[in-house]
Amino acid sequence: MSEFAGEPPVVQDRPEEGRMLLRDGTMVYVRPLSGGDAERLYAFLRRQSPRTLAWRFLGAVRVDRGLVNQLMATSQGLASGLSLVVTVGPPEAEEIIALGSYVIEAPSQPNRSASYGSGMREAEVAFLVDEGWQGRGIGTGLLERLATMAWRQGVAQFRAEMRADNLLVRELLTHSGFIVQPQSLVGSAGEAVVRLHIVPTAESVAQFDLRDRAATVASLRPLFVPSAVAVVGASRSRQKVGRRVLDNLLRWGFEGPVYAINPATSHVGPVPALADVRQLPGPVDLAVVAVPPAQVVEVVEALADVGVRVAVVLTAGFAEVGEAGRQLQDRLRDLARHRGIRLLGPNCLGVLNPSEGVRLNATFASVMPRPGVLAVASQSGAVGLALLHYAEAEGLGVASFVSLGNKADISGNDLLRYWEDDPTVGVIALYLESFGNPRRFAHIARQVSLKKPILLIKAARTQAGARAAASHTAALASGEAAVQALCAQTGVIRVETVEELFEVANLLVRQPLPEGPRVAVVTNAGGPGILAADALAGGGLAVVAPSSALRQRLASALPPTAGLDNPFDLIASAGPAEFGQALATLFDAGEYDALLVIFVPLSSGEREAILETIHQQTVLARRRGNAMPVLVSVLEERPPAVLGPEEAQVPVFAFPESAARALAHAFRYRAWQRRPRGRYLTVPTAGEDEVRRRLFTAPTDQAGWVEAVETFAVLQAAGISVLTPAFAPTPAEAAHLARQGRGPWAVKGVAEGVLHKSDLGGVRLGLPDPAAVRAAAEAIGEALRAAGHVCRGFLVQPMASPGVECLVGMTVDPAFGPLIAFGLGGTAAEALEDVVFRVLPLSDRDAEEMVGGIRGHRLLEGYRNQPPVDRQALCDIILRVAWLADRFPEVAELDLNPVVARPAGQGVEVVDARLRLKSPKT
Repeated sequence: MSEFAGEPPVVQDRPEEGRMLLRDGTMVYVRPLSGGDAERLYAFLRRQSPRTLAWRFLGAVRVDRGLVNQLMATSQGLASGLSLVVTVGPPEAEEIIALGSYVIEAPSQPNRSASYGSGMREAEVAFLVDEGWQGRGIGTGLLERLATMAWRQGVAQFRAEMRADNLLVRELLTHSGFIVQPQSLVGSAGEAVVRLHIVPTAESVAQFDLRDRAATVASLRPLFVPSAVAVVGASRSRQKVGRRVLDNLLRWGFEGPVYAINPATSHVGPVPALADVRQLPGPVDLAVVAVPPAQVVEVVEALADVGVRVAVVLTAGFAEVGEAGRQLQDRLRDLARHRGIRLLGPNCLGVLNPSEGVRLNATFASVMPRPGVLAVASQSGAVGLALLHYAEAEGLGVASFVSLGNKADISGNDLLRYWEDDPTVGVIALYLESFGNPRRFAHIARQVSLKKPILLIKAARTQAGARAAASHTAALASGEAAVQALCAQTGVIRVETVEELFEVANLLVRQPLPEGPRVAVVTNAGGPGILAADALAGGGLAVVAPSSALRQRLASALPPTAGLDNPFDLIASAGPAEFGQALATLFDAGEYDALLVIFVPLSSGEREAILETIHQQTVLARRRGNAMPVLVSVLEERPPAVLGPEEAQVPVFAFPESAARALAHAFRYRAWQRRPRGRYLTVPTAGEDEVRRRLFTAPTDQAGWVEAVETFAVLQAAGISVLTPAFAPTPAEAAHLARQGRGPWAVKGVAEGVLHKSDLGGVRLGLPDPAAVRAAAEAIGEALRAAGHVCRGFLVQPMASPGVECLVGMTVDPAFGPLIAFGLGGTAAEALEDVVFRVLPLSDRDAEEMVGGIRGHRLLEGYRNQPPVDRQALCDIILRVAWLADRFPEVAELDLNPVVARPAGQGVEVVDARLRLKSPKT
């Protein structure tokens, strides 16, 4: 396989249609050029100057219907190319402000693709951006989307022809992050030809992420740091939501102007009321909407008219109440997208930013948290309110809080982008009930987790009425498996409850991360120390014994009755001196990566002194450069949340198991941060073209299952080692095939609708000669007919040599897309349920973790004097299956079972395989 170090950019919606954020945060809309666009395209062209048109068309051009028809011809479909337009304005008055196109050229054309190898295709690309919109990132955004769509079609490079003086397009191409080949000048007018290698690379993806992050931050800055706020629907009644928002803005000291919109009164509290948003006296970039559902669309349209950048829609009664509400929400979403106004909600609690200099409380909550480093987003308003109250009780300050509601526009992905480089945010906490764009979440979360931890509560874990699964892979997959895979690959810390979320946040906000698994447990009671040791070991941490030198130092400092084996039991009589000596010695030993102190107060007189000693020893260790995290468990009815002042706090936990659980999360997160990043791999283009050809022509049954021989041919084209079968229509032909080679043989019946053939007697193994093959085929035919199936023939295959039977597969989750599976295989795969899943994109590091992540991994490492299997070959098959799933979205299901794994040099090969396409081709 050949390497590329990146994955295709993951845009807001779909590459071919959806939102595009510009450098200044303005939102525009991208979609394919359609048959109804002729008049809009004509108007767009007529607005451009002769110079701009000459740059696009390489010379003087007349704007007439012929030119429009010529450009419209490139919108006929994806087979030969694609044209995208960028638009602004509502559908009834939509205006085109940019056009970008590519046309795929045949590989046989001269000077097109020979340098890129057999099968690599080239497409000509061109752009035209309205003069009033140039310099804001539209051309770059179009290039990114066109490149993604073309790459999916097997195009390896773009060719752009331009005038030599067209510096705008030249700069666009050279700063795109794609590899630019040296340009050449052709023609008497000095036109330049630039070729762009559009296969994703680390540089191209990094450039996309920089642009995407800057645009997202610019679009959300008015939400978090608005210059002025208007409350539409502010009521005179203090019980109404709009009035409570207005009161909160005033009560908590928002720094900018606050306006109340209410046509039924002259004042709302101390604020003069305006009858309409069009009466606002100055610029307003954030508006809070609290009007009945039927009025929301009209209000948001008026807000867009006066230049409001973000609307926070508190109003309920949208998609959460049924189909009528969903349709209303779709209207609201479409309006916001076409008018370029960002939308939080609907059905949300609002937004908070308690930072000094902002003091924004645009919610109807009764709490204003203290400033801090914890950023919180919640899809549920009620849970969000609970999170705010819990943070207050735990003494955790909040950097910002967002209630997402129905996520019609602004989502958790947007917030992660905003918080990624926000210096006020140190830890991110999310409560989500759904992932709108899981792949974008994964792409962004992977980057954010390298800088700061993300805590996630994912609700709605179970699925009522799971579908009947056809293959082993599908039977073992679930939406829950997808969430677990996503978190494992992105470093996201998944927690089960609000309580657990704050246990982990309490540690991450207040202590450094552990650099290793070794934990020292200091206690004044033996039982809690044992509970802690068990919990730590269960979380993957190590309660290791001290070295003999450390044991001697502790023995000289502590009473002779103290336990020195870790847990270090100071016994019940230990006072501040004993705790202080033990902690100072352990801090300086350099043998541990974290310290858990368990304190059971037995004497009220020494309680405060012991807690103060624990804190002071931690402070002294920090001054000596020791960054070992410290956790304290105080076993009493109402333990403190923390020890010490705000600048040097030590987290306190009610139970040692809670502290152990939080520390285990922190350790796994730090280990994820430190692991190698991994590489993303692809198959050489010749193999890709052969896979594409075979998938296009492969016959299927009515359910979309591809015939077995053709399935193996697809796998071979993808570079997967297979034990190739031959098809025989009759038992006699099966015996004839057996005469062509050496046994022993396996024979499998072929019948439509039969996926687990061995359950019906449709498989015979270890057949020594052609006579046995014929007899087995006859018996298989009878067995299938007796079960009510029509036997179409037989697969004759050499018996595989012994090895460990594994399963590699993929299935498509409705929300997450392709899931890649690896586990122990064979006929008992579903009974064993020893399988791990990962989502796309899949790196070589992910594949290695899959192979080592099953419960039965010891079978692969050399068990009972057996040599270890070729793990690299297993990883290679996993990566090739992931590549198939990523490059060919028509693949609905793929099940390789068994994959026989053997020691290095003896081969790893697929013995049986099932492939299903989304669209049957009978």
